[in-house]
Amino acid sequence: MQKKDWLNKLSYQKKIERKKVPFSKQIIYCLLINLVMILLATLSIFILPPEIPLLYGLPEGSDQLVKSWAITIPNLVAFILMFINTIFAINTKDEYLKKIIILAGFTATFFATITVIKIFFLVGNI
Repeated sequence: MQKKDWLNKLSYQKKIERKKVPFSKQIIYCLLINLVMILLATLSIFILPPEIPLLYGLPEGSDQLVKSWAITIPNLVAFILMFINTIFAINTKDEYLKKIIILAGFTATFFATITVIKIFFLVGNI
């Protein structure tokens, strides 16, 4: 009996250790930054022109232009990516992989936020 209780305690501790996610405060900050940027982008639709340049990978001209509501897409994608990466990090046992997954979400949030801010300053009346 004693050995079985010890074994159950050990497996319970492994479950607790697996649930730890590195950078948990920073994850919350990134999710909040994405939500704030989505809200600001939604509210800025009234300030921005009807079409804005967002698709910089396409040839110059009208191919790069999208409707002004599409300014929410970069941070929306970064929010979804950060959320999914956090779920993967919770279910992964390897600490190194957890950190890489979370840092990929941080990077997506950073670049999406920079993109939206630069577009605000490029075409907005800010």
